[in-house]
Amino acid sequence: METLLGIKLSQRVSYLRCVLAELERIWNHVRDLGWLFMDIGFPLPAQHLFSIQEQLMRLNKVITGHRFMFDAFSIGGVNVKIEDEEKRLIDKMLTLVEKETKEVERFAIETPSVRDRFETTGRIFRKTAMELSLCGVCARASGLKRDTRVELPYLAYKDFDVNVPISEQGDVMARFMIRVEEIYQSVNLIRGFLENLPNDNAEKQNLLFPYSWSVGNAETPRGNAFFFVMLDEKGNIYRLKYTDPSFRNWPAIQYAVLGDIIADFPLVNKSMNLSYSGNDL
Repeated sequence: METLLGIKLSQRVSYLRCVLAELERIWNHVRDLGWLFMDIGFPLPAQHLFSIQEQLMRLNKVITGHRFMFDAFSIGGVNVKIEDEEKRLIDKMLTLVEKETKEVERFAIETPSVRDRFETTGRIFRKTAMELSLCGVCARASGLKRDTRVELPYLAYKDFDVNVPISEQGDVMARFMIRVEEIYQSVNLIRGFLENLPNDNAEKQNLLFPYSWSVGNAETPRGNAFFFVMLDEKGNIYRLKYTDPSFRNWPAIQYAVLGDIIADFPLVNKSMNLSYSGNDL
């Protein structure tokens, strides 16, 4: 929309949007790690992770006014104010997340019964991932270095190095570890964004070319989200198409479950974090 309207974002808006995007990535990954433990009958670490998720969502509400950060973005700007107090709260939360994630990672690696359920379960081989054009955690856990923040850099990601963790194993453990590494990465990115937060204004040209179109891409916690939009002569949306990352990743589950026991299906399914509604879009 901003491309179509000739809006050049300020650097501050660009950085703040990335802060919110990475906070969203963290709470989604924390939740997903919790559900993986639930699916193998380990409720204690799961509930511990869910409590961290709850704290993250309460932080979302403090910063944006909504637990899911609804309406945090507007055309040309952001509807949030992140000053010294908000920075302090965010940094405190990031410190807690980093500490707890390290403990969860160590628990998973050092507990034989966890490794027994995670390792070699739900494998998606690199060849399959390439043929199905997977994205997000599913792709990276199967050896594909795919991340929209790196392949098609946008917003403040253009100014920072995003290290894309990958694994060749393609199993539940690989998807678990990719999420762990991405939490650490998000923590570092958020701190970098906030430490270098600019203060400038956006430029708006108010252009409107009827029936012109534009595309947008973003790296969500599940993977690449693709948007197509076309405006009419009044500036209203005339055509809109959104492709959810789950639409691209769903076909892989039929390969991931091959050779596994029935009890592993919920675990494999959750490790891929596939959205039913996202697929139906």
